[in-house]
Amino acid sequence: MNLKYIFRALSAEMLKLKRTVALRVAVIAPMVVIVVIFLVYHQREPLNVTGTDLWLRFSQEILGLWALLMLPLFVTLEAALLGALESSEKNWKHLFALPIPRGAIYSAKIITTIGIIGLSKIVLFVGAITAGILLGLLKPNYQLLLSNFPFRHVARMYLLTYFLAWLMITIQMWVSVRWQSFTVSVSTGISATVFGYMLINSQKWGKIYPWTLPVNVLAQNGNITRAMMISLIGGLIIAIIGGLEFIRRDVA
Repeated sequence: MNLKYIFRALSAEMLKLKRTVALRVAVIAPMVVIVVIFLVYHQREPLNVTGTDLWLRFSQEILGLWALLMLPLFVTLEAALLGALESSEKNWKHLFALPIPRGAIYSAKIITTIGIIGLSKIVLFVGAITAGILLGLLKPNYQLLLSNFPFRHVARMYLLTYFLAWLMITIQMWVSVRWQSFTVSVSTGISATVFGYMLINSQKWGKIYPWTLPVNVLAQNGNITRAMMISLIGGLIIAIIGGLEFIRRDVA
């Protein structure tokens, strides 16, 4: 497939995003998580850890709430919004009539979704640092100084949860495009999130279920290598299957 077609499809997706709240939600969702954890720490009694150790705990609690609850719901919403852009049959007919391969259109939707999730991850990381510094100013005994921030360790955790979400993203994107229904997409994502919440403590399924893969980063016995292979290879397989189905689809 010629890359120029993918770039054209990506440009079209970015233009259509202006009609949705997708980009704004990419900022709002991580900020909600940060504010919640910030308020929890601000109201807590003095802790027995400070400096780098407190930075780690603070960052991990933000990431934990994000990976377990907000990220799956955020992926669900973003995929549903992008799928809903072509919800009417006339939009699909118009897209399929364009001199752009269908594979490029489908690839652009997945790449756009992955990019938006990446943007939210950057907001989460920068916001966590900013919130920690503010908390340190309000409670100097916490010693939350930028010089104490374990940048490499925290950045690695946040980056890993991003890659571990790719299988979830491709599944949710396939559902959104395949059934072309905002309700079906959202219902699927919410159901999968609730199911994942019940499986999170399972020694077997909690480590391989697509919606709980990002939590492997925080689990003491999490197998990051296995989880990464499941997410990246599984995500590629689902993207290919979804793309092939999309290419062969008939729109009357």
